[in-house]
Amino acid sequence: MKYIVVLVFTLITGFFDSNKLDESLNGHWTLICFENLESHQKDCRPQGECHNGRLTFEFTDDGRDGEIKGRTTTNSVLGNYELGENQAIEVKKFGGTRVLERGWGKDLSRTIKQASSYKYFSDTLRLYYDSNKCMVFVPYQSVKEGGITK
Repeated sequence: MKYIVVLVFTLITGFFDSNKLDESLNGHWTLICFENLESHQKDCRPQGECHNGRLTFEFTDDGRDGEIKGRTTTNSVLGNYELGENQAIEVKKFGGTRVLERGWGKDLSRTIKQASSYKYFSDTLRLYYDSNKCMVFVPYQSVKEGGITK
């Protein structure tokens, strides 16, 4: 009987913890892909470049109001967002330095401002924009001599 109570408590706690994750973007994330859901096309960074400290963002929020801080390909960025019901997001402000911005960094500011919703898939975060496109993020990992560390 004692084991059944512990099992039920563990299952209930896990259920509420996973739902809580869906109510926040808190974390340090790396942008790895842009994806067109209609055409099934993906524009992903080469695997060796996924976690090299570029295109990394830290999201911090209280379940409603949040801030974004991060790095694009060459610059620092910051902004704020608001989370709504049903995993809705509105990026209120996003900007930063734009010196010699290239590659994905050039379009990131416009794209992230269009974000309208988000969803978690395992340890992957997707920010949806432009009705049928999304940005794909994974938890940030930095490369340290000879290996990847968190």
